Amino acid sequence: MKDMSRFIDDGGSARITHLPQCVGCKHNLGMMNCEKLETKPERILQNLEDCPEREPEE
Repeated sequence: MKDMSRFIDDGGSARITHLPQCVGCKHNLGMMNCEKLETKPERILQNLEDCPEREPEE
């Protein structure tokens, strides 16, 4: 069997390149949904403008 170690994630090789402001908000219902805004606007998902409904989780 060939060496498969190059396919195993060691935890140090991944980089986060974008983190939406929705992460950590108590209204966040997933990738595209929000309790307050229903479908999240693209400009908020891309952090181009601040979300008026954002409330950090406790």
